[in-house]
Formats: sequence, structure tokens, C-alpha cells
Amino acid sequence: MSIDHPKVADQPSLVAEMREIIEETRKTIEASQGILDRCTAHVAEAHSAEARAAEGTSGDPFRQLADAASETVSLLEGIADGLIVAYEYAKLDNDPPTLALIERAMLHVGRRLAQAVGPKQAGLARH
Repeated sequence: MSIDHPKVADQPSLVAEMREIIEETRKTIEASQGILDRCTAHVAEAHSAEARAAEGTSGDPFRQLADAASETVSLLEGIADGLIVAYEYAKLDNDPPTLALIERAMLHVGRRLAQAVGPKQAGLARH
């Protein structure tokens, strides 16, 4: 291939484009890592708050279990609300793969919520 060949002439621009893509990817990874670090910090903070609250209860294991179940239910309700909003946005965007993903997530959260709450608290009649 001669130096005047179009493929050779395109190489510097291709390399520059690849460098731009690599830099954008690096920035995305750094931003994602920052988000992950903040989420991890919130989870760790919540766990330490739960531990302090558990110490504050008079050692009653049933009370601790009830408190943990209540926090689990409120967390799951928050996740469910977020998934509903995400589902509505995906429906507006007419994005079938995202809709399918959110539907699966909603099923999993619903099952966990049903296990945590139970049928009596959910207002379901059992025979």
C-alpha cells in the first residue's frame, strides 16, 4: 500500500477518533464509579443506622425483626414506585426491551414485597 492510499490517509483521523472514544469511555467509567461509591456509602450508612437502632431496642429479638421487616417493606415500596415511573417513561419512549426488563424487575420486587408483607397485611382473603 502506498503512502497516498486513502486508507493510510485516514489512519490519523481514525486514531484521533479512537482516542476520543477511549476518553469518553474513561469519563463514563469514572462517573459510574462515583455513582457506585455514593450508593455504597448510602447502603453502609443505612446498615450502620440499622445497627444503632437495633442496639437501641431493649434486646427484644421480635421487635428487631419487626423493625427490619418494616424497613424492608418501605425500601421495596420505594423501589416499586421507581420501577413504575421507569416503566411509564419506557412506554412513552416505545422501548420494548426496556419495558420487558422493567416488567421482570417489577415481578421480582413484587414477589419480595409479598413475602415481606404477607397476605393478611396486604388485605388478601385466605380460605
